[in-house]
Amino acid sequence: MTINTLGDEVLLEIFAFCLVQADKDPHLHMKQWRALADVCQRWKQVICESPRYLDLQIYCSNGTDLTKNLNCWPELPISLSYRVPENEEDPIALLKKRDRVRFVRLDITSRSSLKKVAAAMLEPFPVLTHLEISGCRGVPVLPSEFMGMSAPRLEHLRLDRIPFPGLPTLLLSAHNLVFLRLDNLHLTGYISPEAMVEGLATLTRLKMLTINFIFSHSPSEQMRTHPDLPVRAVLSELTAFKYRGSIEYLEDLVAIIDAPQLYEVKIGLDQLDPESEPLEIPQLSSFLSRANPALAENLRFTRAQVVFHNEDVDIVLDRFDRANVRVGPHRPYISLSFSSKWSNSFEWSSSHMTHVRHVLEQIFALSSDVVHLYIHVSDNHPSWDRKADELSWAGICSLFDSVRTLHLSGSWASQYARALPEGAWVLQDFPSLHSLLLSGDDDLSEHADQIEAFGSSRKRYGRPVVIKSTSFDLPSECNYTPLLFDNDNG
Repeated sequence: MTINTLGDEVLLEIFAFCLVQADKDPHLHMKQWRALADVCQRWKQVICESPRYLDLQIYCSNGTDLTKNLNCWPELPISLSYRVPENEEDPIALLKKRDRVRFVRLDITSRSSLKKVAAAMLEPFPVLTHLEISGCRGVPVLPSEFMGMSAPRLEHLRLDRIPFPGLPTLLLSAHNLVFLRLDNLHLTGYISPEAMVEGLATLTRLKMLTINFIFSHSPSEQMRTHPDLPVRAVLSELTAFKYRGSIEYLEDLVAIIDAPQLYEVKIGLDQLDPESEPLEIPQLSSFLSRANPALAENLRFTRAQVVFHNEDVDIVLDRFDRANVRVGPHRPYISLSFSSKWSNSFEWSSSHMTHVRHVLEQIFALSSDVVHLYIHVSDNHPSWDRKADELSWAGICSLFDSVRTLHLSGSWASQYARALPEGAWVLQDFPSLHSLLLSGDDDLSEHADQIEAFGSSRKRYGRPVVIKSTSFDLPSECNYTPLLFDNDNG
């Protein structure tokens, strides 16, 4: 039997199988089906007779010959991906075929380019499912008539540096939206949390929501609104929420959102300021506690990672089972980062540690089951050695009563080793501790006596600890099987 003896129906299924691997990339998808269609006239006929079943699209990008691409095939849906300089007219011509445009990805490089794109997109795009537009500094605000304020088929929307105050109104019609990402939002085109939630409230299929602001501080109080009866959004399908911006906007936003299926949360706050009051996150804590009410067990985190970089702190909580394997197809995951990158100068101090501890206390109030703890301090952490004695490490350690395995990495490994024999408080730290791993670039062998004395003290007080150092070998009675600590943040 040869392939020529196969019926058209069998060939069609083979073609569908070949194309399914490329269904997320319109360029690869078109490359695949055109390669199949070029084999022979029969294959081309079978393919062209089933455009919807095979999801055939014509893909156009910079350098595409539009005449050849559009005239050689039936009127198939169009996917376009262009970098749009001032003199690029091809994407504008394609956007005018709005009844066929399904996929749009545009990188706008000038104010005039965005004006041309906006002018070409003032009416509805009835078959558009995927829209990504990225801009540059100083691009104008998208008009309120953009896309005719109608996007019934839209599933994927990403705007980057594109001010669009009319977005909530457009979202009211986007009932099929699954992915929404707003990057580098600016005060130009500002959308209040209440207006944002009003648009989100109708997105019953939304699974992923990302909101990233370009400014580091919250808008003025005059721009913030607090209506007596704000719209509340129940995002019943949302599984991932990511945010970077001010704590004030975040608190106002999550106060009026419920996400009963939420598993992944990633928050970035550029407000690590020792001069300000410690961050209060009552609404974020409440938002997290409302997530997965029917699956409350999924919010019990078993692993925590606290990583101190040069000018920021990353906190990650997730859930592992006893074999250190991520639990479930949608493992619960929370990532918080605090940065001082917007400061003119930075010097780490105990005030920063107060901020970190205060936030940890609020987050860990949701879960007291952390068994695995990883703490890393960057070796080039600013002023770390000089400030070490001022830091409130004991306060942070007291939050982890349930920790059984502890991995200290980087410069704090030697700091902790040096402090081990200096006070009785070290015996009160981590009362459930069973295994301790110290690793870092510093030679810890000079602290071998202190580390061994610490192990002996724990054993004498009925709290034995198995210890491992990467710098030297401990006595045989300190045999240690390390857990699979890693820096995989998800």
